[in-house]
Amino acid sequence: SLVVRVGVSPGGNQNPISTGLGVAQTQELREALATFQAKKEAQHGPGGGKSYFFIDSFDDQMTYYLASAFSDIAVHPAGYLPLTGISSTQFYFKDLADRLGIDVHVEARKDYKSVVAPFSQSRMPEKHRENMMSLLESLNTTFIGDVARSRAADITSCAQASGSDSQPATAAEVVRKAMEEGPIAAPDAQRLGLVTAQDYLFDVGLVISRRKALSVGNYLRARKREAGKTAPKPQKSDDEGPVTVGVVYLAGGIERRSQLGAHRLSRALLEAAKDTDVGGIVLRIDSGGGDVIASDTIGATVDYVQTKFGKPVVASYGNVSASGAYYASASCKRIFASPGTITGSIGVAAMRPIFTRKLLGSIGTNVEELYTIDNRSGSLFLAPQGAELERHRKLVDAIYATFTERVAKGRGYSREGVEQVAQGRIFTGTQALSNGLVDEMGGFTRAIEAAAQMAYGSQVEILKKSVVYRLESLAKALDSELPPLVFNDEAASKQPVAAGASTPDKPIFKADITRNIRVKEFPEEKGVIRILINSFMDGDIDSALDCIPTAGIGALLHDAVSGGVSAAFENGLSSLLSRDPHRLLEQSARRQQGARAESSDTEFK
Repeated sequence: SLVVRVGVSPGGNQNPISTGLGVAQTQELREALATFQAKKEAQHGPGGGKSYFFIDSFDDQMTYYLASAFSDIAVHPAGYLPLTGISSTQFYFKDLADRLGIDVHVEARKDYKSVVAPFSQSRMPEKHRENMMSLLESLNTTFIGDVARSRAADITSCAQASGSDSQPATAAEVVRKAMEEGPIAAPDAQRLGLVTAQDYLFDVGLVISRRKALSVGNYLRARKREAGKTAPKPQKSDDEGPVTVGVVYLAGGIERRSQLGAHRLSRALLEAAKDTDVGGIVLRIDSGGGDVIASDTIGATVDYVQTKFGKPVVASYGNVSASGAYYASASCKRIFASPGTITGSIGVAAMRPIFTRKLLGSIGTNVEELYTIDNRSGSLFLAPQGAELERHRKLVDAIYATFTERVAKGRGYSREGVEQVAQGRIFTGTQALSNGLVDEMGGFTRAIEAAAQMAYGSQVEILKKSVVYRLESLAKALDSELPPLVFNDEAASKQPVAAGASTPDKPIFKADITRNIRVKEFPEEKGVIRILINSFMDGDIDSALDCIPTAGIGALLHDAVSGGVSAAFENGLSSLLSRDPHRLLEQSARRQQGARAESSDTEFK
């Protein structure tokens, strides 16, 4: 059995009563829970996979969405369910900008690319409203359907017990009506079958004590020790070793110059490609996009890895993979998403504020600009006009054309077909599957299996795995979305593989070759001294200076204690000193000059 208590730890410490997870992340957890229940029932018979979810009250719908997948849900008698349906709220700032004296020049390609609309519009554009309603309705339909399927037995039982003719005919109708009348108090939620019971904290203790429960942290540590003692060493089969899949993370905004910038991520992809143990790579994405050059850099690296090294790159989308994130992954051999993933947004938007005389006058400031060339396209005080405006629009058009061409090539669309999914439209994972933007519904684990299957032949059997997270706390592991360490188990069981679009690059997989699957993260962890030396040797002095807070004092102390400092300097410093120092300084100067040129602000030093 599995017992989850949200709100208070066994030691009495207060924890958040919300998971803080997005729709797609929650769906991956629901899928994992379903796997747990099915496995335990297969091992122990009906009821063997019983799971319990206890909480004082639900702070948000996503927490209940996760809880609904459990066998039993108990909530405090004074608690409630905030079921109100999936919604979205958007602020618009144009009137405020007008009042302040700030004009906003916007170029968007095309009608549905509305990321900049809050700054240039007073109301939601109709195309954006149409797109958002389609997306929200898709998410809400999935939410209702999943909850209804999970709670169907309890909902039906409660409806029959009530004997009321006014009860809706289906579980989905019960959930939808609860949304219309929500929030729902705990007694009403139990009456409808949305929760199993109303319990206090001491009731939870009774359930746990009867089952000789073991905390997740202790369980994971025990399993790790057990795996270390009992797991056999990987054995070669037919002179072939275990399957190793590299994992690279793309999370947050895509930038050129940051600790998780495009160049660092590209290096991680190349590092995985050059690793002789790695046969396939999973690019795990949770990003709404960002800089177009950075996105193109990552996309070009994906192409290079697949053509130069012959290693497939499989994309795994988390909560969101849109705009530049989709651009970067469009050429991946296979793309996985969850039904609640937000993706698409194939379009371009450019925005520039124009500080008017009204603003300058209100703050008692005057600005004089001097130009050596008759070109004011870089001014923040003059709106682009005439030839300058035309050049700016052509640049945006060119970026949009490059974006759509990359998507068409990577996904096999015609030029006309790609426009049907482009123009800035956003989609749920379910919608993206139907229009070809993704290949298959599946989470992170499924993507790892597919990468192994692609890398080591079109047919691979997935072994039953025992999983040990890198972090002791399961909550931290889930929060960080770190991949599991996978150990071979003595028994193997075939798992069905969902079929997607069947093309030479995207085969339908079947399972009949037994292999291990190991996960290896990139970039690999390195001590701070090694990072410094590598950065200096690459001529990347800025990165060398930036790496110290990222690597941390702990890594520096580890190097010092382990003797890594002297070894690093012996092996790397001589190579560094043999290079022309003037060349290194020139490279750094060029990088700094480029960074200043990229800035939209004017600095006087």
